[in-house]
Amino acid sequence: MAGKGFTVNKDWDNPIEHPMPAEARVPAEMRVGTVLVAPATVLAPMAGVTDTVFRRFIRHASLFTRDQVSEIRDQDPEDQDAENVDATVTNAQSGCGLLMTEFTSADGLSRMRESKRRRYLTFYDDEHPIGAQLFGSNAETLA
Repeated sequence: MAGKGFTVNKDWDNPIEHPMPAEARVPAEMRVGTVLVAPATVLAPMAGVTDTVFRRFIRHASLFTRDQVSEIRDQDPEDQDAENVDATVTNAQSGCGLLMTEFTSADGLSRMRESKRRRYLTFYDDEHPIGAQLFGSNAETLA
């Protein structure tokens, strides 16, 4: 379309600021069955990424307390990070309420050595609550 006066409107060059609606904020907590997830965030089960070192890093990466959030708001009332944390929450546990192991093949687990299998599904006490997501096509292997 060169030479025809064709232009592309790139909205990302001139972003419009939108206030975050209350329903878009991270809830203080949620329940999955009997498991309390606080804050209500879940780490994605990423193959080759969410090993125990990454999970523990994420678990301890953003330690907020209600006082810290209030302090951030006092310093800068327009701070988006402070606005995205529910003010009634004490996020003392972590920035991620539910950790997940790596996205793991059930078929692969059934075929690999025990020492390698442990690498995929091993976790430590400070990683709770934690879940695992297995994939496969054979119901017997998944069971």
